Amino acid sequence: MEEAGFVASQQAYEAIVKAFLVQGNLGQASAWLAKAVQGGSPCGQELVREVLAGHVAAGDAAATVRVVDDLERRSQRLSALTYNVALRGLVRGAAGGAAGERWLDRMAERGVKPDADTHALLVLGSLREGNVTRAERWYDSVSGAGPWRGGSSRADLRAACARSESDWLDLWDRGVANGMREA
Repeated sequence: MEEAGFVASQQAYEAIVKAFLVQGNLGQASAWLAKAVQGGSPCGQELVREVLAGHVAAGDAAATVRVVDDLERRSQRLSALTYNVALRGLVRGAAGGAAGERWLDRMAERGVKPDADTHALLVLGSLREGNVTRAERWYDSVSGAGPWRGGSSRADLRAACARSESDWLDLWDRGVANGMREA
């Protein structure tokens, strides 16, 4: 499109990305997200999250990270909700809480404030890898004075954990042995 001197609108790019999503072609949907940013018409955060969620559902954490890398490199600002979709894919996979912490640093470098769902994912990722100490630290950091407090309370985190992991309100008693699943 750009080669022909045609500048596509955000709506045009979004229609193309959605068409590829409907076809299940995540690679092309991701490529068109990047083209939209490059063309000066970045797609909305909701559509970006849909593409990332598709990669997460496919179990392709590497593709999820590549999409985020590409969008960041092209200067598209991403929200905490969007980063959380990618983080969910990381903590569901083999990466666990350690990768989640690096992702949190990445958000901070870009001025994105983590929310209660971000903390919940860090708690649950730590539990999934069997690191209860790290999980408790992240759980306690929400109501403490740590750098990731973000205005959230323990109640906010508990609610976020419940949303993320199907009513896991007593995380410490249940632990990783009960096979947490995505809600």
